[in-house]
Amino acid sequence: MKKNLLAILTALAITASYFLLTAVSPEMTLGIKATLLAVLATVFYVLFAALLKKD
Repeated sequence: MKKNLLAILTALAITASYFLLTAVSPEMTLGIKATLLAVLATVFYVLFAALLKKD
């Protein structure tokens, strides 16, 4: 159950980050966006895993 919740939270955060990056700077290239999203995905995954581990 926690793995599913972790995956859902991470996916929602990555999707929101993509739209935020697109809205803030639409001239950003796809390569830079992909790199930032990969970094953010790792950060969100670790953050949410730590938060879920506390429960």
